Amino acid sequence: MNTTARAANPSEPPHGILPDEVFDPILRIAHVLNKAVGRLLHPYRMSCSDASVLAVLHRSGPPHALAPTDIARCLALTSGALTPRIDRLEDAGLVERLPVPADRRRTQVRLTHDGHNRAAEIISQVNLLYEAVLSHALDPRLEPLVAGLGALDKATSTLCSNRSHDTIALTSLPDNG
Repeated sequence: MNTTARAANPSEPPHGILPDEVFDPILRIAHVLNKAVGRLLHPYRMSCSDASVLAVLHRSGPPHALAPTDIARCLALTSGALTPRIDRLEDAGLVERLPVPADRRRTQVRLTHDGHNRAAEIISQVNLLYEAVLSHALDPRLEPLVAGLGALDKATSTLCSNRSHDTIALTSLPDNG
């Protein structure tokens, strides 16, 4: 927002940054990248949401297996939203459900050999896309932005987790005054 528009806005926050100046570009970038990743995944007949499960398992390291609750937590999903994703990936032969050896009542989801290869290939292609975007935005000001985004991500996760219907308890917001 330009300074004239800020001056005309009597509800400007004390730190001088309007929320839409932060969140609108983030949402726009996420939308554009999500569409680009979707096009990248089209030949694999896979959605971004299914690929995100493969990526979480791949990044978990050997044996590339996690409890469904851990996957859901990483992706900020409910178990009900995660189950159909795992079902599709299992039907495609990319993951398998296995009992946890120490507690056979629990299960873990593990990448199959094909799933590991597919995840590595997709992650590599997505990283190439992201690197291409960043190469067009080379600017020394990106380093503090990355740090700021990390702090924003942590604050968002803290304030918005376990809140029904995207309602944030205002009492949990820090007092910056």
